[in-house]
Amino acid sequence: MPIPQLDELIAKVQSYDTTLEGDWLRAIYDLAHAAHGEQRRASGEDYIEHPLAVAHYLADLEMDR
Repeated sequence: MPIPQLDELIAKVQSYDTTLEGDWLRAIYDLAHAAHGEQRRASGEDYIEHPLAVAHYLADLEMDR
């Protein structure tokens, strides 16, 4: 199932790291989603939203270089 935020993250990282395989990030996302499934933050949003937002922020800064 396509996950727009994840697809955007993969494209963002691949724009500066052509060696990244999207399947690797998808596997990490799937593991985190399976571990936290229906868990919600105090705000009511899905738990997975915060780590995904942080990953986007770090990718914007290219912190994984």
